[in-house]
Amino acid sequence: MTPEQQRAEQLGWIIDQLSMAALAKGQVCSPERLQINAKDLLDVPQDHLAKAFVKARRELDYIPGVAELRRLAQSDDAGNVDADMRAAWDVVTKHVAKWGRWNCERDYAYLETGAPELPERIADTVRRTGGWTVYLAMDVDSFPFQQKRFFEEYKAWMRTEQSALNLSRLLPPAVDVKQLAAAKAMREPSPATAPEKAKPQRIELELTPDELQVRRDAAKARLAQWQARRDASSGPTLPNPAAPA
Repeated sequence: MTPEQQRAEQLGWIIDQLSMAALAKGQVCSPERLQINAKDLLDVPQDHLAKAFVKARRELDYIPGVAELRRLAQSDDAGNVDADMRAAWDVVTKHVAKWGRWNCERDYAYLETGAPELPERIADTVRRTGGWTVYLAMDVDSFPFQQKRFFEEYKAWMRTEQSALNLSRLLPPAVDVKQLAAAKAMREPSPATAPEKAKPQRIELELTPDELQVRRDAAKARLAQWQARRDASSGPTLPNPAAPA
């Protein structure tokens, strides 16, 4: 299910709950009002909203507004989060003690094959606070600091995920490298079917006898000029004593 589909499903669920809350008080809200109020509650976790709607039907004599529902949803949120994060910390410490392993150089830790998969929130919190290497190397001195980092990241997990979802909508869709390579292969012809490249052909010109004579005379003139320059640069030639008079 895509993020847009999840958001539409959650929005529909909130609208249904708002309608039920109004009917419980003998009133009916317009679709426009339900839509506006539901959008203002999208950032509240669904399980907290479910408890808030139950409280509103049981404890209130009027239709709950957005502010009232948010207050009811967060009334015991702090206590629940505190209990959840402490339970999650216990899970992490027990998990790394049982399944954590060092590599040969003891500079990187990993989980042994067969380790059970942790909940997404706990796994993300471990990754964002240093990974399993930090937790396996934890000692008495680093324990309180690492626990504080874990608690802070665990509490911020929902806001972080929502921000990541919003940012992902601004990024272009990921390119599938395999599909890109397949499309390129379809566009390029195979060696068996590719047309041969045309070889350059040598063009020979036929000259008339007069044109050939002109070229010969020009070549002789260039040769005579070269010989004159050579003789001028070498100076006068001395007689050879061994030569016959």
